[in-house]
Amino acid sequence: MAASMLGSLLYRLATSTRYHLQPGHVLCLAVLMAFFSFFMLTFSTAPAVSFLQGRVIPEDKRAGVLAWFRLPLHLLACLGLLALHGEVSGTGGGEAGSGTRHMFGGCAVMMLAALMAVVSLFTFGRNDTDLRLEGTREGEMF
Repeated sequence: MAASMLGSLLYRLATSTRYHLQPGHVLCLAVLMAFFSFFMLTFSTAPAVSFLQGRVIPEDKRAGVLAWFRLPLHLLACLGLLALHGEVSGTGGGEAGSGTRHMFGGCAVMMLAALMAVVSLFTFGRNDTDLRLEGTREGEMF
C-alpha cells in the first residue's frame, strides 16, 4: 500500500507543471529504474553470498556442496535443450539443430516486436494531443 501511495505521489510530482514529464516518459523511467534496481541487487548480493559460503561451508567440501546445489539448475537446462530439439516433445525427426534456430528466430522476432512497440508508443504519444498533459506545447519533449 505504501509503495502504491509513493508511486502515485511521484507520478503526480513528475507530471506536475514543475517537471512537465509526459506519462510515456514516466513509464520508461520507471522501467529503467526497475532494471537498474534489479542490476544493483544482483551485484550487491554476490559478495555477501560469497562471504557467507566461505564462513559456512568448509573449504575442502565447498566444491562438492555447491555442485549439489547447482544440480537442479543443470537438470532444468538439459530438459530445456532436449525440448528444443524435439526429443522430449515427441516430434523427433526433422533437421538437426532446427530447435535452436527456431528458438533464436523466435527471440529475434520478439525483440523486433518490442522495438516496434516502443517506437510506435513514442510516435503515438508525440502526435496524439489527447495523451499529452494540459499546458504542454506540441514540440515539447518534456
